[in-house]
Amino acid sequence: QGTTPNTVTLKLQFSNDGTNWIDGATVVTANVADAGAMQQYALFGRYARLYATAGNSESVTVTAIGVAK
Repeated sequence: QGTTPNTVTLKLQFSNDGTNWIDGATVVTANVADAGAMQQYALFGRYARLYATAGNSESVTVTAIGVAK
């Protein structure tokens, strides 16, 4: 992170058509540090994505790895 920490919120979103998305569970709220966790979430719809919202204009890199079984 840069000189001003940037808060990041991550939430799951689901869609049946890849265009219209609805919000699912919030995975992380107002996170400012590196984090690692293994969590299970129910998936709904044909498509799923992780949606990131940054709290300010400082750059931040989000890396997420997902496994579906």
